[in-house]
Amino acid sequence: MEIYIDASEDPDQNVDYMNQLRTLAQIPGTVTDLEWETLPEKRACRVVFYRQGDIDAVVQNQKVKEDLISWGIEKLAWLEDTFRDPIKKLQP
Repeated sequence: MEIYIDASEDPDQNVDYMNQLRTLAQIPGTVTDLEWETLPEKRACRVVFYRQGDIDAVVQNQKVKEDLISWGIEKLAWLEDTFRDPIKKLQP
């Protein structure tokens, strides 16, 4: 799950938006799996949660699939709750 930051054609402005989000968002110290990534090969940045997995296990095992869906819903809800207001406060 990710927030993909590509609001400007200027890569430096997108990095600035990401840095503003990092400052504005109230990220608890217990959240250790959130990654802040500049993407030098692109103009965008992202704030992302990764999850290791095996696509074959997801396809073949309903429980693994349900766990992945639950994880995705949980992370998406957290991203929305955490970043909705800070995104509104971003300054160019």
